Amino acid sequence: MRWRSLGLLTATLVVLAGAYYALESRGKRSGDEAQRVFVADEKEVEQISIRRKTESILVKRDGGEWRLAEPVRAKTNGTEISSLLNAILNAKQERGIDDQPKSLAEYGLEQPTIVLTVALQGGKKLPELLLGDKNPNGFSVYAKRGDQPAVFLVADSLRRRLDRNADDLRDKTLLPLDLDKVTQLKLTRKSQTITLTSGDAQSWEMTQPTRTKADGPLVRDLLWKIKDARAKEFLAGPEDTKRRYGLDHPDLVVELTEDNVSKRLLLKAPRDARAGLYALAEPGEGVVSTDARLLTDLARSPDDLRDRSLLRFETTAVATMAIRRGGQVLSLAKEGDVWKLKSPSVGDAHAGKVYDLLYALKDLRYHALVAQTRREDARFGLKHPQAEVELGLADGSRLPTLLIGTLVNDRVYAKLAASPEIYTIDRKLLDRIPTGLEALQQETGPKPAT
Repeated sequence: MRWRSLGLLTATLVVLAGAYYALESRGKRSGDEAQRVFVADEKEVEQISIRRKTESILVKRDGGEWRLAEPVRAKTNGTEISSLLNAILNAKQERGIDDQPKSLAEYGLEQPTIVLTVALQGGKKLPELLLGDKNPNGFSVYAKRGDQPAVFLVADSLRRRLDRNADDLRDKTLLPLDLDKVTQLKLTRKSQTITLTSGDAQSWEMTQPTRTKADGPLVRDLLWKIKDARAKEFLAGPEDTKRRYGLDHPDLVVELTEDNVSKRLLLKAPRDARAGLYALAEPGEGVVSTDARLLTDLARSPDDLRDRSLLRFETTAVATMAIRRGGQVLSLAKEGDVWKLKSPSVGDAHAGKVYDLLYALKDLRYHALVAQTRREDARFGLKHPQAEVELGLADGSRLPTLLIGTLVNDRVYAKLAASPEIYTIDRKLLDRIPTGLEALQQETGPKPAT
């Protein structure tokens, strides 16, 4: 029985192979060099029409941009359109199949799956391209130009590129931004508005609900998250009401001013978390769903956005450093590009360890404000601190001395000598402050044998 089954299977494969060979051998090979289906320059193309059984898509060039005209009017993704144009204009005739087919139905071309029409400048049009069934090898598709009877093969990659939904071609950017031109950011949530104003791309100030310096890197990070946010699904056009998706009462309203132009982004978490997050940009092209993490990232409190840095400086501007710890006082100075130990002994300092401490001080952020009076210094170990660091700048000015007090679990109390406020900071900073001269001395190799 097994041999009989194997024989039947072999015979079936032979019949299929013979049919495939007969079908594909009706025409002649086009030669070693494949022929281009279309001959046109990309700059000449004005419209691309893709008709499928389920949807018709029309994209048009509008000035220097491409826009979707059917089935909806919307912006397009420039990368997607460039890829589409490249696929169309570089399509090749892989092999001729039948110069005079008696029936197009056997190739799936009587009712083609895709009909492509390309319009050029001056009202000219390229011949229609009809795509039918895949051929038996699965890597190519039967095709035919509208102005010629011949059937030929093109790569299946062309069919895949044309067989796209309109949403695949749309620009999924929620809110286009030029971050360097954003001068104001407002976040309104539960009737509280936080207003952040920029003097430049890195310097931000909170002006509402209180006036204080804002955490510039954090604000910049929020702007990047807004800029990088993308639509997952297009839910409704601009004619639909906000009420349908609860956006008449949004969870968060993001307002930005860019080049004196106002933009808004409304966000609403749906009842079903699986739906992601509803979003509507104003100006924009309708309601979309996006990643729910965007709301979490942007829903910040005023305390979150407050500048928590204790020392503000550029590492390249630091010229001197004084460290007091464990009864020792270490003094360093920068000479050219080299850090030197000045006391209690003179010599080259370990540059890596010096810069490691400088970067740690520059990135230092406090966790919480625990007291605002000097009367509490002794309680938190700051009347007689266990470590002190003072930085001098190249212009001769000095930064406030940083005092490190009592260590409690993973936090340590700290303050600036010139201010009454006491904070908690990460204990890791204490680990980077050297405990003695040896920790900062430049390592030297072993002495050669005599």
